Amino acid sequence: MVIKRSSMREEMRENMHGGEGSVFVTHLVEPDQLKNGRLMSTVEIPAGGSIGEHQHELETEYYIIL
Repeated sequence: MVIKRSSMREEMRENMHGGEGSVFVTHLVEPDQLKNGRLMSTVEIPAGGSIGEHQHELETEYYIIL
């Protein structure tokens, strides 16, 4: 499957999971296309921003930090 960047859904989330500021999410694959997952995205967190503490049950979360 080839998904062009121009067709990827983008969104800005305020205070994601109770975190500080805004984060920018680009969905590489939509959740309904993932088996046993719910998010495959790039998430940009600006300086001073954060994602609040939250739990994942029966799923794995991977990070590549640049």
